[in-house]
Amino acid sequence: DTISITQVNYNSPSLVLDTSSSFFICWDDSIQLTAENNFNSYLWSNGSTSQSAFLNEEGYYYVSATDSNGCVGISDSIQIEYKTSGRNGTIQPQGNEYCEGDSLLLLTQYNLTNIEWNLNNYSNDSIYIQTSGNYYYSAIDSLGCLTLSDTTTIIENNLPGVQIIGGVDSICLHDSIYLSSLTNLNTYSWSNGSQNESNYYTPDSAGLNVIFLTGFDFNNCSNTDSITINTIDCTAYDNIEENNYDIIFTVINNQILIAAPLKIKNFTLYDLNGKIVLQKENIKLNNYIINSQNIAPSLYLLKIELEKNNSIIIKRISLH
Repeated sequence: DTISITQVNYNSPSLVLDTSSSFFICWDDSIQLTAENNFNSYLWSNGSTSQSAFLNEEGYYYVSATDSNGCVGISDSIQIEYKTSGRNGTIQPQGNEYCEGDSLLLLTQYNLTNIEWNLNNYSNDSIYIQTSGNYYYSAIDSLGCLTLSDTTTIIENNLPGVQIIGGVDSICLHDSIYLSSLTNLNTYSWSNGSQNESNYYTPDSAGLNVIFLTGFDFNNCSNTDSITINTIDCTAYDNIEENNYDIIFTVINNQILIAAPLKIKNFTLYDLNGKIVLQKENIKLNNYIINSQNIAPSLYLLKIELEKNNSIIIKRISLH
C-alpha cells in the first residue's frame, strides 16, 4: 500500500501578555496577567491553566499556550516585585522595660497613616505602655501598602522593697544613730548625702527630723522609705551620772546589762515624759539583765537604787 504524507508548515504562534497594571505590587495584593484569547489551552509557570492568572508573589512569570494546530507559543517573562517588604519595626527610645508606676514610650516608623495598635482605640504614631505584654501595629506606608510591625514584648519591673532599720523614737541632739537598709540594693541615697548601705545620722536641730532613703535596684527602679525621729535637747540630763559608783551599763542584743560593785535593790525605766516603762524590785544582785526586746526604740532614763545607803543612780539609755 502507499501512504501519502502532506507536509504543512505552521508558523509558531506569537503569545503576548496583556497587562494594564504595574509590575510592582503591595505584598498583600495581587496582579492579573492575561494571555491572548486565540489559543486552545494555557499553562502558566506557576501551574495555572486559565487564560488569566492572579499572581501575588514576587518572581518571574510566563505562560505557554497551544493553538488549534497543536503548536505551542511561549510568552516573554515578566518580573513581579513588591513595593515594600510589608514589615516595620517599633521604635523603643527607652528600651523594652520600665518600672512599676511608670510608663514606656513606643513609636511607629515614620510616614505611616491609618495606624492601628493592638489596643482598643489607639491610632496615634506613639503610645505610652503601662502594662506588661506584647504590642504591635498595622498601618499604610508612603507607597499605599499595608505594613505590619514586629511584635515587641514589654516588661514591667516591680519596685524594690526599701526599708530603713535601726531607727528609734527619740534621740538627743547631736547624738548619732545607726541606720541601715533592710534589703540589698544596687545603690543608696540618704537624705543626709550618704551613698552607703548603712549610715550614721546625727541630727543638728531639735524637734521631729525625717530621714529618707531612696534605693535603686539593678533594673534602675527606685523606691523610698522614711522614718521620723524626735530629737530632744538633752542638756538637762548631761550631769545626772556624776556619782555612778562605777556601775557599768551595756546595751546589746535587746538587753540592758548592769554590772555594779554593790547589790542592786530596785530599778525603774522612764521615758523622757516621766512615764514608767518598766520596773523591778528586790533584785539583790550585783549583775542584772533587763530584757528590752518589747520596749520601743527610743531614749530612756534608767534609775538604779543600790542596797547600800539607798544610793540612787540615773543613767541615760538609748535603745536602738
